[in-house]
Amino acid sequence: MESILQSPLFPMIMMFVVLYFFFLRPKQKEMSKAEQMRKDLKKGDKVVTVSGMYATVHSINETTITLKADENVKLEYEKSAIARVIEQA
Repeated sequence: MESILQSPLFPMIMMFVVLYFFFLRPKQKEMSKAEQMRKDLKKGDKVVTVSGMYATVHSINETTITLKADENVKLEYEKSAIARVIEQA
């Protein structure tokens, strides 16, 4: 009987393990961190959108967020369009 180390499937299994720990797992952590950041948004936070616009959070709904870019300019975005928070309120 062959040992598992001599099996032709062993290199493929090891490649999957390496792929998971070096590529897939860090990406999952990054995505969950971004999701948590979006959940923690509150009125007054200064943010940057994925398109590069700097704005202040005016109001938050379940899936959308209204941003205030200037005194009279309010724009509605999907929450997923927020790239990062610059400054907490």
